[in-house]
Amino acid sequence: MGENYTLPKLCRPKNGRWFVYYSIRCKITGHLRRFKRYVPANSNKRAREKEAKDILMETLVALESGWRPDMSIRVQSGTSKMQVTTSGIYLPYCTEKKFRSISKAKDPNHFLFWAEKFVDRAISKGKKSKTIQTYESKLRKFSLWLHYSETSSIVSEIDSHILLEFFNWLVSSEKLANNTILDYKQVLAACFDLVCKEKVIVVNPVRELDDMPIGLEKDCAPRPISNRDVVVFREYIESADPQLWMFIEFMCYCMIRPGNELRLLRVGDVDLYRNLVKIDKDRAKNRKQRHSTLPDHFAKKLRYDYGIEQYNPDWYLFGKGGVPGPIPVGKNNMNNRWVKIREKLNMPPLYKLYSWKHTGNSLALDADVSIYDLRDQNGHSSVAITEIYTRNKLGMTNKAIKEKMPNLDEL
Repeated sequence: MGENYTLPKLCRPKNGRWFVYYSIRCKITGHLRRFKRYVPANSNKRAREKEAKDILMETLVALESGWRPDMSIRVQSGTSKMQVTTSGIYLPYCTEKKFRSISKAKDPNHFLFWAEKFVDRAISKGKKSKTIQTYESKLRKFSLWLHYSETSSIVSEIDSHILLEFFNWLVSSEKLANNTILDYKQVLAACFDLVCKEKVIVVNPVRELDDMPIGLEKDCAPRPISNRDVVVFREYIESADPQLWMFIEFMCYCMIRPGNELRLLRVGDVDLYRNLVKIDKDRAKNRKQRHSTLPDHFAKKLRYDYGIEQYNPDWYLFGKGGVPGPIPVGKNNMNNRWVKIREKLNMPPLYKLYSWKHTGNSLALDADVSIYDLRDQNGHSSVAITEIYTRNKLGMTNKAIKEKMPNLDEL
């Protein structure tokens, strides 16, 4: 055993994935902290043994070469190859309780004190739980970075130079996309605005940043699904997973967001006589109640094929077990089912579950549905927002060019 680490060993649990484990002495607490690297799942035992042996050797080489918690270990996507660099700070997984034990969250001069105060105020203002989670995640990562990089966490000593180092670390070590970098900046700026408002500091250091580092360009936005692929998906999902297909139809026809808006929809929210779907303000993204219109053909299908009228109006339309029930499906349930089917059918990864909402808008535009009707169906607050949405997410087809452009073969 080395002075500051233990030799890596292989664990072969009977009911679980194999993993390599080792410990490294934390330079801050002086205690050994255990780490794991999982062996890629492989039904072939010989191949799995080889992967495990490679990981053991690579980990040992990394430790002997001087890797410590203030360096980065990165595993290349889709492989077990380890890269050891000194370009950034390694932030080990740290629970709230553990982090507070080594921080000064109760010290009003400490950044974490103001981060928690900022989150508490956001909660008191009724911000959505997903927004709160975003605030907590980004502020905690900045706090951890300050801690493990041995940078001052005194809020009055955090200046634009320190913040620039943090953003550079997000780009170089974390490999984050540019939009994510800007999200970090927005959250930190809002937090430091609170510190300024309380007159602890005079100038917000985030607002003083002029040249922000540019993150990676990652185009991960959902794409509308082509008509040909829609047919492929329909023929498979309609028989293999009817509940998922009904979920998709609601997204496509009613343009309802797949999160709380659709997942928590109740049977009684669907009015098959007036062809309306009610979206409560508590579930709506903009916190305003709205109604989406059901196309005639879909309303008939809900009544005669899916038979939703036979269920308790208070039950969730998308309940556990594939039918309406008192307990809704989990947050990631529908997306996980969608991803498995998409991979099974060898479809592009840019076809995301949210793509069906874009697909519905695209089909409506092609059918000459007016921008005002799309505004109401999507629940947008203005036509301008709908125009931006259709232009950025769907692209706009110029019908004059499409239909009237001369053909070179006919000149």
